[in-house]
Amino acid sequence: MEPIAYGIAVAGVANAIALSLGYCLKYRLNQAKRDIYLTVTQQIVSENSPRIIEAVESSIKQQVVERMGQVNV
Repeated sequence: MEPIAYGIAVAGVANAIALSLGYCLKYRLNQAKRDIYLTVTQQIVSENSPRIIEAVESSIKQQVVERMGQVNV
C-alpha cells in the first residue's frame, strides 16, 4: 500500500509542477506577444505620425463644420 501511495503522491507533485510550468510559459508568451505588439504599434505610429496627425486634424475640421451647420439651421 505504501508504494502505491508514494507513487500517487509523486504523480500528483509532477502534475502540479507541470501545470505550474505551463502557466508560467503561457504568461511569458503572452507577455512577449504584448511587448511585440507594443513595439510594432509604436514603430508604425512613429513612421506614419504626419499622416495620422493630418487625418485627425481633417476629421476634427469636418466635425466642426458639420456642427456649425447644425447650429445655423
